[in-house]
Amino acid sequence: MNFGVTALLSWLATAGLGGILVRMWIARGRASRAGAPRPAASRPPPYIPRTLILAHVLLAVSGLAVWVTYVVRAAERLAWTALALLLAVALLGTGMFVRWLGSRRVRRVSRSGAGPPAESRLPVVVVLGHGLLGATTVLLVLAAALRG
Repeated sequence: MNFGVTALLSWLATAGLGGILVRMWIARGRASRAGAPRPAASRPPPYIPRTLILAHVLLAVSGLAVWVTYVVRAAERLAWTALALLLAVALLGTGMFVRWLGSRRVRRVSRSGAGPPAESRLPVVVVLGHGLLGATTVLLVLAAALRG
């Protein structure tokens, strides 16, 4: 098995964990909004904006589509395009991770009646697994692109 296929499998596993996180975030967000609706402006500072999550997901899916095309056609330019998209995804993911850490701190410190943000209740193992698989994917995509 070459780096291209290995990176594809890693990317798909990362996407699977990411899908789990998005589903949990949506479900827990709905549950907290059902109890006490509040506008985004009244959320605690480290909340993760929907636009950040949407950009992360759309760039990741776009990069994955480019990567699949690269694996099928072996066009070197596509590997570098997918890597560029993946680096943007990683940058957004790092920003979300930092906000997630902050939301967990807010959850511990503040036990107000408004309830903690949905992202503060995401499982640590899934968040860390998604991040570690994402970092592995970046390295595998880079290795495949360098090999040409």
